[in-house]
Amino acid sequence: MPREIPKTSLPSAGKILELLAKLKEEGFMDIISIHISSGLSGTYSMVKNLEENARKIGLNLHVIDSKSLSIGLGFLVMKAAQLIENNTPLPEILSSLNRLKEEIKVFFVLKSLEYLRKGGRIGLVE
Repeated sequence: MPREIPKTSLPSAGKILELLAKLKEEGFMDIISIHISSGLSGTYSMVKNLEENARKIGLNLHVIDSKSLSIGLGFLVMKAAQLIENNTPLPEILSSLNRLKEEIKVFFVLKSLEYLRKGGRIGLVE
């Protein structure tokens, strides 16, 4: 049996729009959508392009490029939740998250680059 290399792909615009419509039905008006670094995935750009579609259905979609991944991204999400729980005004939440994302640094030590290359995350390296 050949070894399968895990790969990732973007969610479809249709799926994102379905989710936004559902959130609208549930009564949400403002959505903070925090994504993995745009340097690692096209998800941020794809969702950013849906902001106008969201406005058409009455949603304010605030798309944030975390410029991070893993625990760095999780930290931003946790900070957003904390600010929301504290009833922080939306403009202040967005400002805090955009400031904080510039301060977060995530480091990884990899045993091998083999699977990053095979999964298409990096090109050939010398």
